[in-house]
This record gives sequence, C-alpha cells and structure tokens, in this order.
Amino acid sequence: MVSERSGQLRRVLGVGFGLAVSIGGTIGVGILRTPGLVAEQLHAPLAILLLWVAGGMYTLLGASCLTELGVMLPRAGGFYVYVRRAFGNTAGFAVGWTDWLMYCSVLGYLSIAIAEFIAALGLIPGSTIRFFSVLILVSIVALQWLGIRISSLFQEVTTSLKCVAFLVLVAACLFVPTNGSSSARIPSSMTFSGLIIALQAIVITYAGWQSPLYFIEEDRDPARNLPRTMIGGVLSVI
Repeated sequence: MVSERSGQLRRVLGVGFGLAVSIGGTIGVGILRTPGLVAEQLHAPLAILLLWVAGGMYTLLGASCLTELGVMLPRAGGFYVYVRRAFGNTAGFAVGWTDWLMYCSVLGYLSIAIAEFIAALGLIPGSTIRFFSVLILVSIVALQWLGIRISSLFQEVTTSLKCVAFLVLVAACLFVPTNGSSSARIPSSMTFSGLIIALQAIVITYAGWQSPLYFIEEDRDPARNLPRTMIGGVLSVI
C-alpha cells in the first residue's frame, strides 16, 4: 500500500467499487422522473424502447472514448485532467471549476429529491423537506470523513440495494395488472421537436457513467479495472 506520506492517493479500490459508482451514479432520480416525459413525446412503445437503446449506445461510445483516455492518463480529476493536458492550464481550470460546481448542484438536487420522495411515502411531514435535505447532505459529508474504505463499502451496499429495488419495480410494472385507464395526455403523432426533447432527456438520464474516472488514482489496477467498470457499468444500466 502506498504510504500516506508519499503525496499519493491510497490505491485500495477495485472492480466492485467501480461498478457500484458507475451504476449507482447513473441510476437515480432521473430514471424515476424521465420516462413520463419521454412517453409524452413518443406515443409508440416501440419508439420509446428504441430511443432508450439508442441513448444507451451513444453513452457506450462516450464510455469507450473516456476509458481509453483514463487508461492513458490514470490521474484523479475526471474531465479536468484531459482538458488540461489537451488545451492547457486555463481551459483545465475552467472545466475543473464548472465540473465541481455542477456536482455541488447535483448533490443539492438529489438531497431535495430524496427528501421529497421520503415525504411522499409519508415518513416525514412535507414541511420538513428542506431540513431533511440539508441533513442528508451533511450526512454524506460526514460519511466521506470516515475514510475511503468505509465510504466505498457504503457505495457498494447502497448500489446493490438500489438495483434490487429497481428490479422489483420493473417486475411489478410487468406483472401487476392495471385498470387500463390513464389520465395522461398522449399526442396523436410524433414530432421532430418531441423526438429531440425525448432524446435529450434520455441522454441526461444516462449521465453519471463517467464517475469511475474521478477515483482512478485510488484504483489498485486502473489499466485492468477501468474498462471493466466503465463498459460493464453502462451495459448493466442499459
């Protein structure tokens, strides 16, 4: 193990964590809220499925490209590392800061969404959503302070639970009978603008697959593990 005094990150992560952070970073609030928007724009079930698969193939191409970059430049920092190498310090600084601000915004959004879903289940009063959102965010920060081993184990366990929950949800959608009525407004025909809106929503929903890149310097064998986690994670989500 690399000494903490050497100025390097500790290489303690493996394929399990990489898959967990890739799948866990992708499957989340987006897939719970986006399908309704996509179905509203594409009234044909076959068109809906094909567009989700097309979005997955597009994501897979991106994962292949960034996997190659990650193996060539196995340093933590995500997009910042590649932009700085290609375009210099100024461009790298701009991308690094915008990437950091984006993740801060995403964490705030997810904390609010989690609290809203908990309130929808009736576990907390609706008036306490803001308080619980802040509490969730502070809890995540505290978890990181406990160290990489504990936080990585937490990521693996919660991703496994999330996958099981989504498989149960999918099974329920397929096998639980419905009453055959719907109050949703379905357009009479597909439009080009609707197709673009749906595709944008799908691509955004797939976001998060690049998460293993940020931990590559803590991976025990990035050249071997990164392709497995990036490609395997995207294929699992598809």
